[in-house]
Amino acid sequence: MKMKITKSVGKMKPSSLMKVKKKKLKKTATKNNKAKKTAIQRVVESIPPAEQDTDSDSDSDEEIENDGDVSDIDQSAGNLKKDLEKLKDTDPEFYKFLKENDKSVFDFDPEDSDNEDEEKVHKPPESLEVNSDEEDYEDDGQAAVASGSRKLVTLKMISEWQQQLSADKSVSTISSVIKAFHAALQSVTKDTDEDSVPSEYKVVGSAVFNGVVQLCVLELQPALLRFLRISTEQSQMSRVQPSKSKNWKKLKLPLRDYFTDLLKLLGGVTSEHILCVMLKHLHQMSCFIAYYQQIIKQLLRRLVSLWSENSGETVRVLAFLCILRITTTQLKKWLEPVLKLMYSAYVSNSKFVSPNTLPGINFMRRCLTELLTLDAGVTYQHAFLYIRQLAIHLRNAITLHKKESIQAVYNWQFINSLKLWTDTLCATHTKAQMQSLIYPLVQIIIGCVKLVPTTRYYPLRFHCCQMLIDLSRETATFIPVLPFILEVLTQTNFEKGHKKVSMKPMDFTCVLKLSQSQKLENAFKDATIEQVYRLTLESLATESHRMSFPDLALLPILHLKNFLKTSKMSKYIQKLRGALNKIVENSKFIENERKKLTMNLSDTKAVEAWERTVLAKGTPLNTFCTSLRKIVAQQEAKKATDNDKLGDFKLPVLKKGEKKRNREEKEVRIAMSDSDDDEDEYSLLRMEGDPVQKKQKASKKTHNNVSEEHGKKKKNVKLKNVKVNDDHDDSEVDQEDEIVDFDVNDF
Repeated sequence: MKMKITKSVGKMKPSSLMKVKKKKLKKTATKNNKAKKTAIQRVVESIPPAEQDTDSDSDSDEEIENDGDVSDIDQSAGNLKKDLEKLKDTDPEFYKFLKENDKSVFDFDPEDSDNEDEEKVHKPPESLEVNSDEEDYEDDGQAAVASGSRKLVTLKMISEWQQQLSADKSVSTISSVIKAFHAALQSVTKDTDEDSVPSEYKVVGSAVFNGVVQLCVLELQPALLRFLRISTEQSQMSRVQPSKSKNWKKLKLPLRDYFTDLLKLLGGVTSEHILCVMLKHLHQMSCFIAYYQQIIKQLLRRLVSLWSENSGETVRVLAFLCILRITTTQLKKWLEPVLKLMYSAYVSNSKFVSPNTLPGINFMRRCLTELLTLDAGVTYQHAFLYIRQLAIHLRNAITLHKKESIQAVYNWQFINSLKLWTDTLCATHTKAQMQSLIYPLVQIIIGCVKLVPTTRYYPLRFHCCQMLIDLSRETATFIPVLPFILEVLTQTNFEKGHKKVSMKPMDFTCVLKLSQSQKLENAFKDATIEQVYRLTLESLATESHRMSFPDLALLPILHLKNFLKTSKMSKYIQKLRGALNKIVENSKFIENERKKLTMNLSDTKAVEAWERTVLAKGTPLNTFCTSLRKIVAQQEAKKATDNDKLGDFKLPVLKKGEKKRNREEKEVRIAMSDSDDDEDEYSLLRMEGDPVQKKQKASKKTHNNVSEEHGKKKKNVKLKNVKVNDDHDDSEVDQEDEIVDFDVNDF
């Protein structure tokens, strides 16, 4: 067979020889494909049934049907090596040709396909590395490289950065710290934009996160000042201008990213302690953030929200200090938008007033007043606009006089707005443009008092009177407040008995209107007299140094004397008589001072100089009201700090019907007894401790003692009856009367 093949091959032409070679190549290729398909089929069969897909199963079935039996394919794959070995002996040239042009025929292995598929499948390593806080303390000399090109931040890197910030004068360390802060923020946020642009560093673990944030909070601001060569004196920090430094351009882009991340962190933090730390750091960095307009707009909204809504006092104070520092850096640009934001926040958060919310509302009002004093021109525009809005609400309530229009005026938002502009005008009355707003504000307050002048709205009346008194005292303007105060004494019948008794005093500080049940309590009249007493003295104290005080005090004196003559309530008479005595004393003092005058009354400057002298000397009424205001302030402070204990009174408990219940229980026990013997019944009563019999025995002893002393039986009986009546407690007055028959022989 060999000879024939060699002969035939040797006699062939070169063209025919190439055809034979091509045919042989096709045959070997088909055998190779069949062997590969067999290997793939083995891999598919090795997969468990649960992990196979329906598509792969269908494909494998088709392959098996088209290629024949699996065993035949395996056999052909095994015969391929034998044919190649025979071809090496029979046709060395063709064997050499195959080896040079198709090496896959000689390197073919049925298990290669399995190996190729296995290489495509991901295999986990034998030992897994777990990230933990312990990695932060690795002392490897270099930062471990995370996935890709991100460097893992360790505590050793943080300590090196801390040393470099104080010594290095380049911007590279500052930039690295800012990038690490960005990576730390990425580690705790789930923002898709942040994940799409990864940072150069990677922060893992709470210890590293805290270290990066602490490094930025403590060391970044001094490093920036050193790099920009700016003085670190605290007195000059509000006037620092970093843009004048030559190195400012190098820091402008990194600081923009840092302030963006700082704003995001400030918006996501809820802990009061962390907020305080971040706000202190922001207050230090306020001179740098003033150059980023878009960031400032978002930052101011967040700061105003913390200033008005946060429950922590420290957080609110720090937020206001940051607002004040940022606003004063560019006053003309940021004062107007800040005032709008803060005023809207003040009005929206003063809707409800209680002992808990009152300190926060007062704090917001004082902060707004301080900002409104910075620029009189901007303040006048805002004050004119908002006072006009209040006047429009009042006009609608007067003209329509409907429930909705009245409620638009008689609410805490309206009253707190009036208080804000009252404080503002008291603080800025020296400015010429602000003095023109005093008259419209006074008219709005008076109109608010006259809108519904009923007993129910006495607390609102007193709030308005207090605002008018403050305006009169601070602006040195005469405002007729006394008619609205003394009118209360004629509208309310203080002699009429009250229907409800309340041991708790009534406070009008957090109240605008009273309910029907509150008007029936005795505490309502007590609180009303107290307010009339205090406000009358304060309103007259503002004019106590005037030359016209005796004439001004004449009507109040007559009004108080008339009330004292008609009233029969001793405690009200004593209270208002004290106010009357102080007014009369001050009136006599001014009259005595006027007798010493030798000037012409038409000389206004001389009269004003005399009044200033009397005010500096001190008047009796002004001195008394000063001490009274201090006492009232202490009481209000005590209520604010000890509010929970304000209504904690140990009221006496009346045990009504206890004696009657004991008697009923006794009768039930007697009825259940089987014995009809009087002695047994008497012993039962004695065992149960009948209170009537106890009193009878006590009365017998008392009678015997009295009879021995006086020796008269009738008189003894009378004394005994008096003694028995005295044994009853006052708490048993409202109980049902009990009738006890006494026999003379019992004594």
